[in-house]
Amino acid sequence: MLKTIATTAFCLTMICGATSLRAADQTPTPAQPKPLTLAIGRITVNPSVIESVQQAGDTMPLRRVIESMEVKLQGTIKDTGKFILVARNKDDLQSVQEEQALISSGLVDKTKPGTAQLGDFTGANFMLETQVTDFQDITKQQVNEGTGTTVKLRTIRMEMSCKIVDTSTTEILQTSEFTLSAKDLQQQLESIESTPGTSSDKLFTQLAGDLSKKVMRDIIYKQFPPRILAKTGDIVTIQISRGTGAKKGEKWDVFALGKNLKDPYTGKDLGPEEIYIGQVELTRVNPDKSQAKAIEDNGIEAGAIARPSETEEKE
Repeated sequence: MLKTIATTAFCLTMICGATSLRAADQTPTPAQPKPLTLAIGRITVNPSVIESVQQAGDTMPLRRVIESMEVKLQGTIKDTGKFILVARNKDDLQSVQEEQALISSGLVDKTKPGTAQLGDFTGANFMLETQVTDFQDITKQQVNEGTGTTVKLRTIRMEMSCKIVDTSTTEILQTSEFTLSAKDLQQQLESIESTPGTSSDKLFTQLAGDLSKKVMRDIIYKQFPPRILAKTGDIVTIQISRGTGAKKGEKWDVFALGKNLKDPYTGKDLGPEEIYIGQVELTRVNPDKSQAKAIEDNGIEAGAIARPSETEEKE
């Protein structure tokens, strides 16, 4: 009897001991940072710009650039891997509402895995708002009397203002204004006509792409700078994607994050202190992340942030 009790006690001790060991081995999983959600508002046009374009008699170029930019802007921002993009334009929301109406009609089996549920709209942490503040479409041509060649130079120039808004506080976090242009030079014989629209389409998409990348650098990367993901020797992996327009040979300054700062007068949170610790040069730009070589290293490590160097910004 005593032997049985002792054996039972031994077994319980072993079981409890194993349980406590397993519990001790279960290191709490650190909380993962929540992904940021960003809504891209429809690109608006300053009323004076609309009036000017209408007086010129051709609104198509402006519409084409805006339509192309709305698509490219989504792709450019998604390529950063920083945000979950949330649909906010009228057409997208109407399509979603039509789908949810179908779900509530009873024609869809809600019990099937993967079926969307009603009322699951995702709120956006931030809103990107852009407005066209100037637009010019200028074509100049000259005929060479000796060869009969017509030389045409068409320039499309657009000026924009952008801002990032915190949707929970309506605070404007970042603003920027910039001007870009796209140029196209054609040479053709007077007796030969080029394919209508071909040159124009290239200009529209080129300008839209350049504007989207400019928004990325001037707005997104200033408010949400890329991070250093890893470092081996003098080779750095950095959170910069090909879709943002980054190029091999670009130089980026690297900063370590210090203590959080506050405005001494208003008490406003100014974010963490940024301490310069070096500079890297991009050596390979990949679809989702890039590699760089440290050309000045005063303690570069994973977690530091990177910003385009002042020389790159001037260019």
